[in-house]
Amino acid sequence: FHVEEQDGALKVTVPEFRLDLEGMPDLAEEVARVYGYSNIPITTPWSAIAKGAMSKEQDALFRMADALIANGLSQVENYSFMRTSLFPGLMHTLSYNLSQKNDQVAIFEYGHVYHPKALPLTELPNEYDLVSGLLCGCPEEAGYPNSTRTYDFFDVKAIMENLLSAIGVRGYDIERSSYPVFHPGLSADFVKDGKIIASFGELHPAVLDQWGIKKDVY
Repeated sequence: FHVEEQDGALKVTVPEFRLDLEGMPDLAEEVARVYGYSNIPITTPWSAIAKGAMSKEQDALFRMADALIANGLSQVENYSFMRTSLFPGLMHTLSYNLSQKNDQVAIFEYGHVYHPKALPLTELPNEYDLVSGLLCGCPEEAGYPNSTRTYDFFDVKAIMENLLSAIGVRGYDIERSSYPVFHPGLSADFVKDGKIIASFGELHPAVLDQWGIKKDVY
């Protein structure tokens, strides 16, 4: 190799017969080979990779999913494009199952929702995670002793309490909910430190009418 120095840099001319050398990494390898790999001190390459770990939010979501599955719900995943609630996707899933003669539905979903700061959009919307579930039909497979019993308010209340226990939330109050999709007399909020952290209840009859559903849904 012909080497000459120019302004503090080395200019290397590669012989024409060395067709395997194309750039600086190939030259560096050639120098290391001739100098001797054993003469080069061992160092740990620098990397920006951090130790893998879940955030507190991810851990809470996984704990909630495990608790809901343990309570008999199945996880579903619907389209997330600019949705402001998980509710419509769950209702679509329920409607499809009912149309296929599957009238026992216990499902949940967690995922991103998006709340625009103004319309029309001039900046990115607020984005955060929600967990929502839906119950319709019998708590167990149809048959004795559940052939006539369907989900009720206390079933969903118990599931919600198990869910909050799974993520270590205690010391909350239960108050009447004003969430518009719920029946006003059969719904409630879990409130902690003055903030609503979860809502549950039976869907309002007017909501069920809009979806053409004749069954009680929670």
